[in-house]
Amino acid sequence: LLCGPTNFLLQMTGNQKKVRNLSLITLFLGLLLCFLLIPKYSYMGATIATSVIIVFESLVSFRLCIKYAGLSFFKMKL
Repeated sequence: LLCGPTNFLLQMTGNQKKVRNLSLITLFLGLLLCFLLIPKYSYMGATIATSVIIVFESLVSFRLCIKYAGLSFFKMKL
Protein backbone atom coordinates (compact mmCIF):
# COMPACT_ATOMS: atom_id res chain seq x y z
CA LEU A 1 0.00 0.00 0.00
CA LEU A 2 2.93 2.37 0.59
CA CYS A 3 3.83 2.63 -3.09
CA GLY A 4 0.48 1.66 -4.51
CA PRO A 5 -2.58 3.57 -5.63
CA THR A 6 -3.26 5.29 -2.31
CA ASN A 7 -4.83 8.37 -3.92
CA PHE A 8 -7.36 6.18 -5.73
CA LEU A 9 -8.15 4.39 -2.49
CA LEU A 10 -8.77 7.69 -0.73
CA GLN A 11 -11.04 8.88 -3.54
CA MET A 12 -13.06 5.65 -3.47
CA THR A 13 -13.60 6.00 0.28
CA GLY A 14 -15.04 9.53 0.05
CA ASN A 15 -11.90 11.53 0.79
CA GLN A 16 -11.70 13.47 -2.47
CA LYS A 17 -11.08 16.80 -0.72
CA LYS A 18 -8.07 15.39 1.09
CA VAL A 19 -6.63 14.14 -2.21
CA ARG A 20 -7.26 17.54 -3.77
CA ASN A 21 -5.55 19.33 -0.89
CA LEU A 22 -2.58 16.97 -1.03
CA SER A 23 -2.29 17.51 -4.78
CA LEU A 24 -2.30 21.28 -4.35
CA ILE A 25 0.31 21.16 -1.59
CA THR A 26 2.44 18.86 -3.71
CA LEU A 27 2.09 21.19 -6.70
CA PHE A 28 3.25 24.24 -4.77
CA LEU A 29 6.04 22.33 -3.06
CA GLY A 30 7.19 21.06 -6.45
CA LEU A 31 7.18 24.52 -7.97
CA LEU A 32 9.11 25.91 -5.02
CA LEU A 33 11.71 23.15 -5.15
CA CYS A 34 12.11 23.53 -8.91
CA PHE A 35 12.57 27.29 -8.66
CA LEU A 36 15.17 26.81 -5.92
CA LEU A 37 17.09 23.83 -7.27
CA ILE A 38 17.06 24.07 -11.08
CA PRO A 39 18.99 27.36 -11.42
CA LYS A 40 21.79 26.08 -9.19
CA TYR A 41 21.92 22.37 -10.08
CA SER A 42 20.39 22.25 -13.59
CA TYR A 43 18.94 18.84 -14.50
CA MET A 44 20.12 17.31 -11.21
CA GLY A 45 18.05 19.93 -9.38
CA ALA A 46 14.99 18.88 -11.36
CA THR A 47 15.72 15.24 -10.54
CA ILE A 48 16.10 15.97 -6.83
CA ALA A 49 12.94 18.10 -6.75
CA THR A 50 10.90 15.43 -8.52
CA SER A 51 12.20 12.68 -6.23
CA VAL A 52 11.39 14.67 -3.10
CA ILE A 53 7.90 15.43 -4.39
CA ILE A 54 7.16 11.79 -5.21
CA VAL A 55 8.38 10.56 -1.82
CA PHE A 56 6.49 13.32 0.00
CA GLU A 57 3.22 12.59 -1.78
CA SER A 58 3.55 8.83 -1.26
CA LEU A 59 4.24 9.13 2.46
CA VAL A 60 1.49 11.66 3.14
CA SER A 61 -1.00 9.69 1.04
CA PHE A 62 -0.10 6.50 2.92
CA ARG A 63 -0.62 8.33 6.21
CA LEU A 64 -4.00 9.60 5.06
CA CYS A 65 -5.02 6.05 4.11
CA ILE A 66 -4.21 4.86 7.59
CA LYS A 67 -6.06 7.75 9.23
CA TYR A 68 -9.17 8.12 7.06
CA ALA A 69 -9.65 4.91 5.09
CA GLY A 70 -9.00 2.67 8.08
CA LEU A 71 -6.37 0.59 6.33
CA SER A 72 -2.94 -0.22 7.59
CA PHE A 73 -0.30 -2.63 6.45
CA PHE A 74 1.01 -3.03 9.98
CA LYS A 75 -2.29 -4.05 11.62
CA MET A 76 -3.07 -6.92 9.26
CA LYS A 77 -3.27 -10.41 10.70
CA LEU A 78 -2.45 -13.39 8.53
